[in-house]
Amino acid sequence: MPYADIIHHPRPISTRHFPMSMEKRAAQFNPFAALSGYEALATETARLTTAKTHLGEDEKEHLNTIMQQLLRLSPHPHVSVEYFVQDSHKEGGTYHILSGTIKKVDTTFKKLIFSDKTELDLDSIRSISSPLLPKDILYE
Repeated sequence: MPYADIIHHPRPISTRHFPMSMEKRAAQFNPFAALSGYEALATETARLTTAKTHLGEDEKEHLNTIMQQLLRLSPHPHVSVEYFVQDSHKEGGTYHILSGTIKKVDTTFKKLIFSDKTELDLDSIRSISSPLLPKDILYE
C-alpha cells in the first residue's frame, strides 16, 4: 500500500494561504462557455416571426367601411383590432390583438386613435371586429 504511512494523518493546512471560500471553490467548476453569446444567438435564430400580409384594395375598402360604421355609432363601441408589429431584430414580425374604444381616425397621419390614447398605424391593421356591428358588414 503506497499511502499506508499517511492515510490516518490530518489534512495539511497552509500557513501562507488563507482557506478558499466555498463560493470561490465552487466557481472553479462552473461550465466554461467557449463561444460567448452563442446561446443568445441560437435563441434569437430560433424565434419565429411572421411575414406581414398585404391587403388588397377590396380588403382595404372593407376595413374602411367597418371604421366608418364604427365612428357613426354613438357612443363608439368596444372593438378588437388585429394589427402587425414589425420585429426590431429580424425580418417579419407578429400579429397582436388590441381591444378598446376607438376615439377617432386621423387620416392626416394615418392613425387609429383609441380612447386610452393608444395609436395604431392604419397600414398595420389586418382586421377589426365588434359585437355591435351588423354581421353583413363584418363578413362582406
